Amino acid sequence: PPPPPPADEAAVAGTSGRAAGVSGIRQFAALRRPPVPLAPSARAERKDKLSIADVAKVHAFFYDNGAVSPCTRDRVRRRVGPNLWQLAQALVAMQTMDALFSQFQTENVLCGTALSYSSF
Repeated sequence: PPPPPPADEAAVAGTSGRAAGVSGIRQFAALRRPPVPLAPSARAERKDKLSIADVAKVHAFFYDNGAVSPCTRDRVRRRVGPNLWQLAQALVAMQTMDALFSQFQTENVLCGTALSYSSF
């Protein structure tokens, strides 16, 4: 028959790193590293970010100065969530981007930061 297990913890104190009188807690628990956080860290806010009102002005300007494609195949889609897409008819630019940008600058005054050509 196998030997019976020891009745008190003092008999087991020298084995497997357990403290005497404490059941199931290791002596070296304080040396363990804290768990690594898996959540993404907070990103810094961009300094050249446009306000929502300015973005709405740019979108309205493009819809006013562009033509919607009559062909049903000319669709654009934007991802708005996981496995979720927003469909719209494609806009056809009737002018070059330089001409649109200069026209936008003369017609509209933005609320926040100055709009650069690359963010237009």
